[in-house]
Amino acid sequence: MKKAVSNISRAFSTVEVMLASAVFGLLVTAIVGGVIYGRESTVLSGNHFRAQLLAEEGLEATRNIRDSNFASLVDGDHGLNATGNVWSFAGVSDTTGIYSRVISIAPIDINRKTVTSKVTWQQNNQRTGTVTLVTRLTNWLATVTPSWTNPVQQGHIDLAGDEDGLKVDISGSYAYVVRADGTPDFVIIDITAPSEPTIVGSLNLTGIPANIYVSGTYAYVTNSDNDQELQIIDISTPSTPTVVATYNATGDQNALGIFILDNTAYLLRENGDSNELVILNVTSPTLPLLLGSQNLNGTGYEIVVVGTNAYIATGYNAQELQIVNVLNPISPSLVGWLELPGNTDAITISVTGNTVLVGQENKFYTIDVTTPSSPVRVGSVLTYVVVLDIALDFSNPENFVFLASGANTEEFQEIDISVLSTPTLVTTANVAGNYQLNGVDYSPDLDCVVGAGVSNDEEIIIFAPQT
Repeated sequence: MKKAVSNISRAFSTVEVMLASAVFGLLVTAIVGGVIYGRESTVLSGNHFRAQLLAEEGLEATRNIRDSNFASLVDGDHGLNATGNVWSFAGVSDTTGIYSRVISIAPIDINRKTVTSKVTWQQNNQRTGTVTLVTRLTNWLATVTPSWTNPVQQGHIDLAGDEDGLKVDISGSYAYVVRADGTPDFVIIDITAPSEPTIVGSLNLTGIPANIYVSGTYAYVTNSDNDQELQIIDISTPSTPTVVATYNATGDQNALGIFILDNTAYLLRENGDSNELVILNVTSPTLPLLLGSQNLNGTGYEIVVVGTNAYIATGYNAQELQIVNVLNPISPSLVGWLELPGNTDAITISVTGNTVLVGQENKFYTIDVTTPSSPVRVGSVLTYVVVLDIALDFSNPENFVFLASGANTEEFQEIDISVLSTPTLVTTANVAGNYQLNGVDYSPDLDCVVGAGVSNDEEIIIFAPQT
């Protein structure tokens, strides 16, 4: 029995030795493998970290180049070079030790670029390492020109009462507004800060105003009052405007359009027994004197005088545009006209150079008047509903015309007339509450448009280009 036990013990000892050897071998393999892979991992981690630093350096160097001159950010792939602590682009890549770096520049718009810094290196025989960082750089020194292609409502004023705003004329930092009656119905607004307009003066006029023209220190207002078709207001002190004179035209037709040039007032009236165009001497604004008049055979809505010719938007269906020579204001004469399509009245007009702009119902026309006796229709564009007023802006290259419209959701409209034969409706803006605009005028000094409209909460609205 003892001999048998001894044999079993020897056999068991052999197994123990074999197992111990196996465990030792595994342990050694694990330790050696851990050391080897640990060293490789440390190397890989260090290489990746250094690549990260090189990629970040690439972005910072490009930002430094941007700060020196944004124009140096040329689209494409670049390498970097530092000379005398000044970064510049060189070649299509640069190399530092085992690393290759490429700075890629792509355009976003004229003042923005996307910059990608990519660093690559050979991690081992089977794998390539890559670190990529991306940023956007802006030409922060560039002057941003506001664009009217996307107008915004910048400010407004809620006038007392519910009467509509009708027309507006801007002079300097003030907007002069007339309303369809109400208390007050003549308002002076300081628009120095377009986002915060303030009322500085007002008047309650006899009758119901229709239109307004500001010349010097006087505002000339047309009216429905049969004894005061023209009211002349001294606005030399905006806080205390004062009516200093009125003019009673022959007959009882309401006055509508008004234009002042060289101490002469050109007054338009509704169709009736008396002549619709009345010309007055206002050399002394406190004492307007009749010079002459002209029969238009229809209502005269608006008038613009350039040189010796008056361009008039009328309700005469055979002559919606009439051109009257006023060289001799005592004896004006019709020298040209143009019949527009349809039977609706032309109710608003403006002039730029040898081009007349006319709004008739939902059509906007460009008309060549190089030869006043033979005006020629050049182009037209459909607008939203009726065009009620026109304002010009040629202070920037966009060549926009601003329209006041009767549309409930496109009250403010912009027309591009850079190509007169093909005027284009560029954009529109909606006034809160879906109320039409009756009048607009543009301020080149403040680059804003003041509109007068129907909304009871904002009879006066100021539009501006989006920055």
